[in-house]
Amino acid sequence: MSSFSASDKAALAEAIKFLTGANAYETPFPDDLALRLAKIAASTGFSTPGAFLEAVKLNPLSTLLNWLEDSAGNGGGPVPVPFPIISDTGPMDLFVGHASTLAGNIVFPNLISDAGDLGLIFSNCNGVTSFTFPSLIATLADFTLSNNTGLVLVNAPLLASIGGNLSVQNHLGLSGVSIPAITGIGGYLAISQNPDLGVVDFPVLDSIGNALGINDCGTLVTINLSSLATVGTDVSVSFDPSLVSLSLPLLVSVGGIWNSVSNAALMSLHVPSLVTVLGNWDSSVCAQLSTVDVSSWVPMDGTSISFNGDALSAASVELILHRCILASVTTCTINLSGGTNAALSALSLQGQADYAALVLAGNTMSINP
Repeated sequence: MSSFSASDKAALAEAIKFLTGANAYETPFPDDLALRLAKIAASTGFSTPGAFLEAVKLNPLSTLLNWLEDSAGNGGGPVPVPFPIISDTGPMDLFVGHASTLAGNIVFPNLISDAGDLGLIFSNCNGVTSFTFPSLIATLADFTLSNNTGLVLVNAPLLASIGGNLSVQNHLGLSGVSIPAITGIGGYLAISQNPDLGVVDFPVLDSIGNALGINDCGTLVTINLSSLATVGTDVSVSFDPSLVSLSLPLLVSVGGIWNSVSNAALMSLHVPSLVTVLGNWDSSVCAQLSTVDVSSWVPMDGTSISFNGDALSAASVELILHRCILASVTTCTINLSGGTNAALSALSLQGQADYAALVLAGNTMSINP
C-alpha cells in the first residue's frame, strides 16, 4: 500500500478540482502540478505521469480519491466499491463533479466528517441515481448537490450538523429530501428547481443560521420542519404550485423578510409561535390562501405587509389587523386587498374598528371594500 504525504494529498486535491472542472479537457494541465504528480504516478505503478493522468481522466474521482490510501493494497487502481476508505477528508474538500463514468448508487460507507473549506460537493454526475452516506455525522462547510439529472435519492441518516450551507438544486428526478437527524445548519438551506420533489423532511432541525429557501418545486406537497425555531435571515417558500399547507409550528424568529408568494394551491399558513420578522412580509398571490395563524406575531413598524390577491377569511383578516394594533404600528404599509380576501364590510365591529384605528395612526391601508 502506498503512503502519501500531506503534500501528495494536497496535489491530488488540486488535481481533483482541475480534472473535474468544466474546462478540464480544454485547458493545459498546470506544469507545477504535473511535476508534483510525477512521484505519485510512479508510486501507484504507472511508468509515466502521462499514463497516470490518462487513467485519471477515465475515472477521475474514484481513481484519485482511492489512490490516497488503498486499504485493499491494489496499488494502481480503484478498489471495487467506490470511495470505501475515506473516513475524514481532513483539510480537503470532497468534490465530485463532471464525472461521467460514475453511475448507479455511489456509497461512502466510512465517511464520518468533512473539514474542508468548501465541503462536500456533488455536481453534474448525471449517471448517479443515489448518493449514500451511512456514517456521515458532520461537515464543517457546505453540502452541495446540483445538476445531477439522474439523482433520485440522497441518504444520510446520521448527519447531524452542517457548518455551512445545504443546497439541493436542479434535479429532474429527485423525489424527496430527508435528513432525519440534522439539528443545525450554520448557513442557508436552499432547495429549488427540483420539479419531481414531493417531500422535504427535516423533523429535528431547529436552527438555520442564514436563509431558508424552498422554491420552484412543482410537485412539492409536504414540508416537515416541525422543530425549526430560528432562521437567521430570510424565509422564502414560493412558486411551489402543489403545496397546500405550510406549517412551522415552533418557529419563533426570522431575521429578515418573509416571502411565501405565488403558491397556487396553498390554503393555510400556520406559524402560531412566530414573534419576530425583522423585514417585510409578503404572502401575496396565493389565490386559495384562506387561513392564516400568526397569533404570536409582533409586526415591525415601518415594514410592508402584503396578503394581496389571496382568499383570506374574515377571521384571518381580523387577526392580522389585531396583531398590528397590539404592536402599535404607525408607519406600515398593509395590503389585504385583491383576490377574494374578506371585505371590510364582512368584518366584525371590532375588526372594522381596528382597521379605522390603524388608518388614524398613520399606516397606509388597502382592503377590499
